[in-house]
Amino acid sequence: KLVWGFANGWAKNEDVGEKVCFFPPSEIKDAYAELSRQGYAPRGMGYWVIEEEGKHDLFLTKRLNEVLQIRPVLKNKCKDKPL
Repeated sequence: KLVWGFANGWAKNEDVGEKVCFFPPSEIKDAYAELSRQGYAPRGMGYWVIEEEGKHDLFLTKRLNEVLQIRPVLKNKCKDKPL
């Protein structure tokens, strides 16, 4: 069983160098869809650090839910665009 973990907005900081990879939510969605088609969908997804949610206008909570579709979507004031 596979669970994916991602770095959120902080991974886009210029000072992190090459120690972390940033995956845009659109690529996460595409990879999840392809693995699902093949019968290998990950069991879940997460990210760190919660305090960085919204940094660089990236809201992974909302974006990962759009991929997994496990929670109702609430209208909020997130500035980022849907996938």
